[in-house]
Amino acid sequence: MSWHYQIRKRTITGKAFYDIVEMFDLPPGWTEESVGPYGETKDALLDDLARMRHDAEYYPVFEEFT
Repeated sequence: MSWHYQIRKRTITGKAFYDIVEMFDLPPGWTEESVGPYGETKDALLDDLARMRHDAEYYPVFEEFT
């Protein structure tokens, strides 16, 4: 399974909200809840945060309609 982080835009009752989700390629989909950086050490946490930022800048904003 391949995945990456991606910014999601959700519009609820006319108001936009942005968060970060994990996007999956096979099978296609995304996490329902937003995700935050995680690591078992400070360095691992910072690495995950850097990957989130990289992916957020690389991939377009995913718009989810509810």
